[in-house]
Parts: sequence; structure tokens; C-alpha cells
Amino acid sequence: DLFGPTKTSRKGYSLSVGYKRLLLLDQPKRIELSLNVAGYGGLERLPDFQNVDASFDKFLTTSATLNYTYLLRSLGGVEVEEGTRLRLNAGNANVRSNWFPRVTANLERGFLLPIDHSSIWFRASAGYAWGDRAQSFSSFYFGGFGNNWVDYQEARRFREYYSFPGVELNEIGGSSYAKTQIEWTIPPVRFRRFGFSSLYCNWAQLTMFSSAIVTNLDLRDDQQRALNAGGQVDFKLVMFSNLESTLSFGYAVAVQESGRRTGEFMMSVKILK
Repeated sequence: DLFGPTKTSRKGYSLSVGYKRLLLLDQPKRIELSLNVAGYGGLERLPDFQNVDASFDKFLTTSATLNYTYLLRSLGGVEVEEGTRLRLNAGNANVRSNWFPRVTANLERGFLLPIDHSSIWFRASAGYAWGDRAQSFSSFYFGGFGNNWVDYQEARRFREYYSFPGVELNEIGGSSYAKTQIEWTIPPVRFRRFGFSSLYCNWAQLTMFSSAIVTNLDLRDDQQRALNAGGQVDFKLVMFSNLESTLSFGYAVAVQESGRRTGEFMMSVKILK
């Protein structure tokens, strides 16, 4: 939280309990079930959306997530290059005896191109939330790359369903949504000598993407629509011979239905793997 725009901590307190179980492990096929219960108190902002005020400061959340992955990469690939990833999630927020259930589904499908280590990925996500739409608990929110200047999480977070580079964090919202994304991963450029013995770069890779989103599918007069296009280049760094980090630069432009056009620049250093 000290090094970037994305905040994970919140004012207040929380206690959570989680459970994970592998239902199938037959590499490269994997199915995992995750369950979580969390209680919050004294919050001013929602746990998952830092720029959205919490309607109430005490509440309980439950969630269940089913993850299926079948991912492959060719010899010499720097990351997975083809396959399928499916994620189904059902959750609920209990606020003063009021229920705010929601469901989301995320599907990713990647295809390896005839060019070595180059892929096309198609991603689709949809969700619906029930409850009083005047309350912030009954909406999803989107925006931004999601990276911090100094980071520890996944470097290419523009792939997450809640990300929408080109607009501010949590700027787009609605009680239901549909989102699609197409991504082209360009073959990495490998370096024989780039740096010093204590700090050098192994490879660099550029990824281009474009996304479209529409929210409040059942409320035509209250819908938000947006398109974006951008790219991110990642440099794999090695410090002191075996400590790997990733230096990333990204830029995206977004256009909303009103005609408003905005841009976002991202720079991030992911420390270690």
C-alpha cells in the first residue's frame, strides 16, 4: 500500500477463514474448490473496491469458487501459451439481516499461433448481483491496470475480470455486467548480454489487448459501456544471480459511451517470482 495506487488494506478490522481442496490433479488438468467466510467491522470502503464507500461498516461475507485449468506451454515458453481456464464464483454479503448474493463466471481460451511462442487469448466474464441497488454491496466495479509501483502480485493483472485499463480504479460499476477481451502475446525477445552480473535481463515480451464492457444489462437507461485498447511490456530481471523480478510498463486508452476518452500509464516492479 506504500508503493502505488492500488490499496489492499482498509480502515477497520476483519477475520476470515478459508478452505481449499483439490478435486482433480491430473496435470495439466486441475480442478480446485475454495470456500471462504469473512467478517468485517469499522470499514469505510468495500474490501474489494478501494474507491467505493461501504453502505454499512459491519457485515459478513461468504463465497465459494470452483477453478478449472488446462494450460500448456511449449518448450522455451516464458508462460502458458494455450489452453482453457474456467472460474465460477458464488458469494453473498449479509448486512443487517439483508442478503446481497452475487454470481460470476470467467472463461479464458488460448490458442498457440504458427509463430513460435505467440498466442491469441479470448476472455469472457459475466456477473449478476441481487439486492437493493442503492447499496454498494449489490454492484461490481471495474477500472485500472491494478498494478502497484512496487508489487508482489501477478504482473499482468489487466487479465483479471475487475481490471479495465484506461479508466480510474472502480470508475465503472453496475449490478450486472458482461465483459470480453482479446489479447495477442508477441514472441519474447531474449537477451544474451543485457546488464551486469548482479542485475541483468533475460527477456522482454510485449502483450497487446483490447476489452469491451457493458454494465446494468437489464437497465438500459442506466447502462455504462466502454472500450479500451492498450499494451504492456514486461522485462524479466535477475538480481544477484537467482532472485527474479519483473519490470512492467503499460499504457491503455479507453472510450466510454458518452464519448469521454481517457488514458492510463502503468509502471510496476514485481519483487521476486
